Amino acid sequence: MHFQPRRHTELVEPFCEVIGEPERARLYLDLDARMPDDWRLSFFGMFRGRPRSPLRVCGYLDDNVKAKCAGDSRYLASVFDDVGFRAYDDAMLDQASALMRIAPGTIDFQLDVFPDGSIGPTFAFDLQFEIQRPELVRASFADGPVARTMRQLETWGAADGRWKLAAEGAFARAIPVELDDGETRPFAFTLIPQWAKARWTDGALQPAKFYLLGHAGVLEQA
Repeated sequence: MHFQPRRHTELVEPFCEVIGEPERARLYLDLDARMPDDWRLSFFGMFRGRPRSPLRVCGYLDDNVKAKCAGDSRYLASVFDDVGFRAYDDAMLDQASALMRIAPGTIDFQLDVFPDGSIGPTFAFDLQFEIQRPELVRASFADGPVARTMRQLETWGAADGRWKLAAEGAFARAIPVELDDGETRPFAFTLIPQWAKARWTDGALQPAKFYLLGHAGVLEQA
């Protein structure tokens, strides 16, 4: 289950009450209060089918913070120390800074919070490629943002050559549909490889995950 209140933290407690897990709200809000101002949380997820699973808390990095991470790995260490994340070492910090230097678009960070309020041993960055149209996928996979990011992960042993196959899954299809007012417009569905997740557990880089984004809707213009 995923909920994205962004800055509307007043929605967190009512949401958690409705789903029958009010204690989760306090975990999120307490950590959000401890985060630096430019690392505030934006959303959270919970894996309700996994017993004793932590609350996954996430936030977006703006360009200024991304640049700080890219330029000085000790800056990231200071953030970890402030929020109580201890499962890092110098190698992890160097890898995280290197990814921030080549990551093409929006970055979100992820931490786990256990029921006692402690921070779990896993930290992750979602590296978004921000490919706008399916026809641009192949270029990005050949020598663009996707290639730069995934080749670096491959160099570290966190990915293998299978990431290149994801480009074959990109497509766009459209069919004409009649709207309520009688106008005919194309209804389009697109599927685009859109981001990779780099994650560390106890400071060790784990196998990367690759995500595709599907979108469906009526186009404004034919």
